[in-house]
Amino acid sequence: VYTDSATQVFNRRYYDERLRSLTGEYALAMIDLDNFKEINDRFGHPAGDAALFHAAQTMRSMLRSGDELVRYGGDEFLLLMPQLRPEGLPLVMDRIQEAVRQARVESHPEIRLSISVGGVCGVHPLREAIRQADDRMYQNKARNKE
Repeated sequence: VYTDSATQVFNRRYYDERLRSLTGEYALAMIDLDNFKEINDRFGHPAGDAALFHAAQTMRSMLRSGDELVRYGGDEFLLLMPQLRPEGLPLVMDRIQEAVRQARVESHPEIRLSISVGGVCGVHPLREAIRQADDRMYQNKARNKE
């Protein structure tokens, strides 16, 4: 019920029912798969689905046991990291970006994956943390295009 069928990570329903009213200390990152529309347009939707799956599984492999990766919508993911210190957030985001850059889509080896990431630490309520992380993610996306 809480697993996204395309990526095998938590789905939006999980966010809506389990995370929306979250309290406590956490870091949050918003993650967007770069060039997803181009992947779909050039290689077809099955390749886009494979790209989403491989990116999600790569990100998931980098997480601690209490971290939660949610497919928030389309090609966008929310990563919740309880008890992560502010100084650790840039390191985690960099490691995840590099791991996805190194990942390959087995069925389409010509696809090069990359993600844009923005994160915040200690921002409450969750809605505001998402807004700020989303703004930072779009700043990262703009820098990646330069």
